[in-house]
Amino acid sequence: MKINFTRKEMRSLLTIAGIAEEVLDGQPGINELTGIIDKILQAAGEMGMPDLVEHIPGHNSYYFSEEAQAALGYEMRTRLYHLNELRREEALSLAERDLQALHTQEELAAMDEEEQFEILESISEKHYQRLTEEFMRDLGEIGDEPEPEDEEE
Repeated sequence: MKINFTRKEMRSLLTIAGIAEEVLDGQPGINELTGIIDKILQAAGEMGMPDLVEHIPGHNSYYFSEEAQAALGYEMRTRLYHLNELRREEALSLAERDLQALHTQEELAAMDEEEQFEILESISEKHYQRLTEEFMRDLGEIGDEPEPEDEEE
């Protein structure tokens, strides 16, 4: 199967590949994705994108260029930060719900703000850890799906 990308689409695809590589580094499932990332890098190299991809003569491998690594590093950190913040917000929302479910309005009114905050923080951290584990597990499952047969053109 062949898919044609514009230079802009290839740049976006390289960004996604860089983020996947950064997020999954050391996680189960990275080996399956490494081959896909290598194919993306090779396709970008063959498109003539030396600002993003380097090819070392004598090796059959393509790599993110230093310029791309710097740019992707910033984008990856920014996107990972936003994903992390979304998990934190969700964890806090779940913790607020749990706090109200665990304590009556009278109990909450009797607590000082610091005590409420400590309970909320403890519950929120548990939800955050669970959400992060689910996120990492979901990322690891990307490579677990059976591969469809390649169709010849």
